[in-house]
Amino acid sequence: MLSQETAPRGPSNPVELEAFLDDLMARQMEEHHIPGAAVSVVKDGKLFFSRGYGYADLETHTPVDPNRTLFRIGSGTRSADDLLPIGEWLRKHVRARIRPPGQYPAYSNYGMTLAGYIVERVSGLPCEQYIELNILQPLGMGHTTARQPLPTELAPDYHTGYVYADGEYQSVYQLGLGDSEFENVHVPPAGSITSSATDMARFMIAHLQNGRYADTRILEEATARQMHSTLFTYEPGLNGLGYAFWELSWNDLWIIGHPGDVITHHSMLALLPDQNLGIFAVWNGEGGLQLNEGPFLHAFLDHYYPVSETTPVPLADAAERTGRYTGSYRISARADTTWEKMMAIFGALNLKDGGDGTLALNTPYGEQKWVEVEPLVFHEIGGQDMVIFEEDDQGRITRGYIHSVPRMVIEKLLWYETPGFHMPLLLGWRVLFFRSPAVER
Repeated sequence: MLSQETAPRGPSNPVELEAFLDDLMARQMEEHHIPGAAVSVVKDGKLFFSRGYGYADLETHTPVDPNRTLFRIGSGTRSADDLLPIGEWLRKHVRARIRPPGQYPAYSNYGMTLAGYIVERVSGLPCEQYIELNILQPLGMGHTTARQPLPTELAPDYHTGYVYADGEYQSVYQLGLGDSEFENVHVPPAGSITSSATDMARFMIAHLQNGRYADTRILEEATARQMHSTLFTYEPGLNGLGYAFWELSWNDLWIIGHPGDVITHHSMLALLPDQNLGIFAVWNGEGGLQLNEGPFLHAFLDHYYPVSETTPVPLADAAERTGRYTGSYRISARADTTWEKMMAIFGALNLKDGGDGTLALNTPYGEQKWVEVEPLVFHEIGGQDMVIFEEDDQGRITRGYIHSVPRMVIEKLLWYETPGFHMPLLLGWRVLFFRSPAVER
């Protein structure tokens, strides 16, 4: 890898950027079975690059057009019939408070929906109309909407997303995951936006200019700066959270942004304010979930903002201390008061002894290893990630804060909370209640 002193800093030639992204997108889309995608890059207040890749519709072989092809860029529900007015949905799904406020983060669609409802109450307008009047129209984002279903004039530019299974692509509707090809969002303010890559470029420029786009201002400069600031971080040096934005800092760069997911559409928006640069990418295949929180952005940053590799130096007794941290962990963004909490139990993360004094975790991107460099502080081997653990007054490890995942923490499970304890109970329950009835003679 090039050193910081000799490496070019940032994209400067659209032709070179096109060649780099053409290669990167081709490799990643093939590896993760993604039919179509789009990318836009803004720099110094202007659209620097935009391009579509692959197909928006496999049946008609319609190519992705970065100016027109619409993608869903936020979280979803099965049917339009499930959609409720925001206030009614909030009242029916009031969240229980399970920990003191401000203790640590847990990603919450409910919280963003509540913020949208406040906008409705204060403005007297439906949230989607407020967005149109105060964001989309001033920025000229004519190929973007928060409405569900899509407005008639935009519907022809929306195409389904795909899941790759058994050697073929299937749409959401074909898989029975929705009542149409359109993926509805049951909490609209948390992610009902449908947009194109070049429209999102306008949105990025407005944020990079602290609320201004050309002669239009959608936010006061002080408001935009506050929105981009860090509201919570466990410790300086760890990525934290702002208003809706997450810190995604990498390669010694300050980055704020947000990924978005429905079943088959996945997106990533990243802003580098100090470089006056913004990157947006979106994919119409389920495999985009493996790209939008790391691999795509990191590949871009490693190419344009490389840093020298360093090898973390472990504590002298690191191998003897590993056992303190091994075990099952659950994420803080989970259900605690409904039946869905069972998913958290069986979706626990298993931190294990790597066998060489390291702490290891299997991830969708392969095995990740960390080594303890200071008490409670682990650095990734061969990467830039970091984990800081917390212990109670008896010296027992209770939770960990991961640099690359600022929206949640991992909490260490007690022995009776682990999958290893619950799985035999579940199997025994199935045998007891679902065994074949005895035949009377």
